Amino acid sequence: MIDMRGDVTAAAARSGPPVLAFFSGITVHDLVGWFTLAYLALQGAHLLWKWRRELRGRA
Repeated sequence: MIDMRGDVTAAAARSGPPVLAFFSGITVHDLVGWFTLAYLALQGAHLLWKWRRELRGRA
């Protein structure tokens, strides 16, 4: 019984994003674009943080 409960929970967690995308009308193409923009923003923020930390260490 415990294994079945875990399987059902895992299946529900895996089906969440596609179901949400279906009901919201967002296509996979849109999701890829948004996630790419978010990734680029996070990478830029990380680089700025890293460069700022390096400059403070040298001063």
